[in-house]
Amino acid sequence: MLELKEFGQQSGLFEAISVNHYGKENETPFEITLKISGKTLKNIHVGYGVSQILPVVVEMLIRPSHAWFAIQQPE
Repeated sequence: MLELKEFGQQSGLFEAISVNHYGKENETPFEITLKISGKTLKNIHVGYGVSQILPVVVEMLIRPSHAWFAIQQPE
């Protein structure tokens, strides 16, 4: 999670990120909140740019450093 926060800060997309879990099992729902310009916002309220890049960045962060990663039509 630290790398994701660093990505947000360095890219200027967000200042902080947190995950709120609604249960203790791995399958339970969760909600992502982001701090942008001092305001805490739900992921669904920050726009498509941020919400669509997060899964791509997470996938890149969890892969080994020597792994290839391809993106098709990232829009």
